[in-house]
Amino acid sequence: MDMRPKAALTLPGNPHGFTIKQHVFPRSAIARFAAADGKVQVQSLRATPSRRKVPTAEIFCAQRAWDHSTETWRTWSYEAEYQTVANELAAGRTSPLNYRENQIVSKFFALWTARHHARKEPSGDVVLQGISESLITDEQAEIIEMKGGAFTRGNVMPSHIFTSLSMRIRMDRLSHRLHGAHWGIIRAQYGEFIVPDNSDSFAAIPVTPKICLVAGADDIEATPLDVALINSMGVQMAHEYYFARDFKYCPILRRSDPW
Repeated sequence: MDMRPKAALTLPGNPHGFTIKQHVFPRSAIARFAAADGKVQVQSLRATPSRRKVPTAEIFCAQRAWDHSTETWRTWSYEAEYQTVANELAAGRTSPLNYRENQIVSKFFALWTARHHARKEPSGDVVLQGISESLITDEQAEIIEMKGGAFTRGNVMPSHIFTSLSMRIRMDRLSHRLHGAHWGIIRAQYGEFIVPDNSDSFAAIPVTPKICLVAGADDIEATPLDVALINSMGVQMAHEYYFARDFKYCPILRRSDPW
């Protein structure tokens, strides 16, 4: 049973335009793995068999788990700058990432990781001790959220507000830990990469079916065994699902396979 808090409600008609379906891995990043039908193949760990889904499918999204500013202006640069690097790689760039680009990738990885944890383990509403139970209208609350502020309802901070504060702390810590990291460009000679719903215990970001960035690695042309090892790590880390362009092109090492 899914015990996560329900999505934060908005005023009727959502007049402030809050994003309800919040992508954990960006829609544009998922789209790079789409086949000619515009879909990716998704394996849910809760159900079989796999299904083909569009990048906007609900499985890829949290339901308003974090606040407006964390969804938009606080993190837009993280996504936009990463997408510039990813687009260059997808277009055939062969040169290594420079220092600034490595920092961009590290920040994006921190964002992806924080979003995953927020979707997986949102805080729930939090009761704050020592806070007077002042009243606030729904309209006032949404205006505060639009401006990037935090608020309480009485002495209770809503889950999506407290979760956002936790996300920023997680992003800062992970970005600091990855400061100076070199992201190796791994290009598959044969086979294609799988994308797990998270990769926080193995710093890797699949960019296209044929390209994956791995922290601490050299730029290499990956053998089928290399691709299988990376894919196996991804499958093992997946919490709810993993996806690819087409699984039939994705080698995975099983425990019975020879090393």
